[in-house]
Amino acid sequence: CGHCDSLTKAATRKGCRIVGHKMSSSHRAPCCSGDGEAYPGYRFIRGGFRLAMNIFYGGAAVCDASNCPPIGEPTLLCFNHMNGLTDSMMLMTVCPRMVRFIAMDSLWKMPIIGWLVRSAAAVPVKRPKDHGGGLDHGQTQEAVLEAWDNGHIIGVSPEGASTVSTMQSKPFKKGFQHWLVDAVLRHWEDEDFKITVLTCGMVYLHPWSWRSEVMVRFGTPFVVDRTFMQKHGATDLTRNLDPSDEHRHAVSRSAVNDLCQHLEQAIGELAINVSPPLSPDPAEEKEGDWAALRSGIVAARILYPEVAEELSLRKWIELVKHLANELQKAEHNVLDDSVQDYYHDLTKHGLRDLQVHEVIEDDRPGPCFLFCHMLLRLQQSFLLLACAIPGVVCWMPLWLFVSLFECVLVRKGRVVKDGQVKRRGYNFDLLASVKLLPGFLYLSAVCATAGILTLLWLPSLIGHAGWIGWSVGLAAGLLVAGCIVPGMLLLSMRLCECGIRAALTAWEVLCLLCIKDEDLQSLTAARSQLHELLAPLLTDKEQALLRSESPLDSAPRRGIWKRLKADW
Repeated sequence: CGHCDSLTKAATRKGCRIVGHKMSSSHRAPCCSGDGEAYPGYRFIRGGFRLAMNIFYGGAAVCDASNCPPIGEPTLLCFNHMNGLTDSMMLMTVCPRMVRFIAMDSLWKMPIIGWLVRSAAAVPVKRPKDHGGGLDHGQTQEAVLEAWDNGHIIGVSPEGASTVSTMQSKPFKKGFQHWLVDAVLRHWEDEDFKITVLTCGMVYLHPWSWRSEVMVRFGTPFVVDRTFMQKHGATDLTRNLDPSDEHRHAVSRSAVNDLCQHLEQAIGELAINVSPPLSPDPAEEKEGDWAALRSGIVAARILYPEVAEELSLRKWIELVKHLANELQKAEHNVLDDSVQDYYHDLTKHGLRDLQVHEVIEDDRPGPCFLFCHMLLRLQQSFLLLACAIPGVVCWMPLWLFVSLFECVLVRKGRVVKDGQVKRRGYNFDLLASVKLLPGFLYLSAVCATAGILTLLWLPSLIGHAGWIGWSVGLAAGLLVAGCIVPGMLLLSMRLCECGIRAALTAWEVLCLLCIKDEDLQSLTAARSQLHELLAPLLTDKEQALLRSESPLDSAPRRGIWKRLKADW
């Protein structure tokens, strides 16, 4: 197309050399369209992903999307990877530009998968083990370098495989970083050639829960160009050397180590990063310190019980991250144990921290008031669940299928060898995909079926079998399939969820009614003491962050499609 031709002509005028093996036509994505970058198939798939993500999650808070380079500028997008296929879907949904993810070239040979990866503009990467080891250095990366020649974004996870953990999987993979070095060396004569490296961090509050919230933050981009390579010893002669040459290998290794260090720091600041404890067990070495992260959440609740009125999503995540890392330190071991003891006491008595806070502020309500409150919540729960029954009957098969599959994955995720737990959830990154994709397909099938049945039955019901009846049936079928049925299904799910939430609230009120006075006094005293001990952990930097304001902080904090902020 004209956009690709203009890029090629511009590269020719600047003296760029397009070298390497030509990519097979079967691996090429469809021609550019629209904005000069997004392919028609990519737009179609991105639209489906966007609809599915907006239904499953309560919304994605996107921060600093303006850091994404303009169209036509070759870019490497590096992101944290902890939620399987959902991470790629989320990036395709929120990124203002087309993101081309890498995939094994063998996928292109599969009948249906090949069409999908080609339509999604994925970039084929050849692996030597898939081609009998007879590939040279240039053949393994030819498609990636060609994509950068066309000014596209390549999406890569430095961690490699997806892993559910509280930390980054280190050390980062370095193979893809050598692509940057080779791309700059092949365009050495062009002083203006550069590849922008853009980091991205994704934080899922509840990765596998419906209507949970996600925050996606884009970091400050940095550039890999001729100047960067010269800092690591590259010269005019380096580009002509064979990749196996000792000097070129040393230059490449120095540049890649610098890049790797920068990526680890940048992504660590954008995502949740809680390292394993000082003496980790085998599971904690791979999955991080979930206990420390839980302590950070409990501590944040103690300091800011009224989350909905006091903190935005960005501030909440930074607060939890800071407190979790602080409580991990050796000098705070006693405080961390106290926080965990307080959490276990709350769980034992069936209470929430907010209830204890309200008792401290306004004293314990009378038994009569608590009993009436409990009855009202039970009545509310019964009415909401009764209204949700028609829709529940429709989506109950999906719920049963997803629940069964989730139980199987959770059971298989626990790996025990020689009586020792090696992993607690090695496959938990599949949970969101198992819920999201079948749910979206099931919803689409139910809506399509309802629309077709309306089209077939309505003409006979209204007594018009001619073109007028079919026209009315078609209009009604589209209305039923596109608005009425999906609206009723989603409304019933919300009603069911609110009914369950009301029942749980009634149980918490019952627990507050039945708890002994001495146990409640012990909880209030422990909370007051913890509040005094935790407050000094907030440094001046954190205090300034909590006082700062950004466009992300002005987003609505409540909504019919968002979870209550108490669920944070």
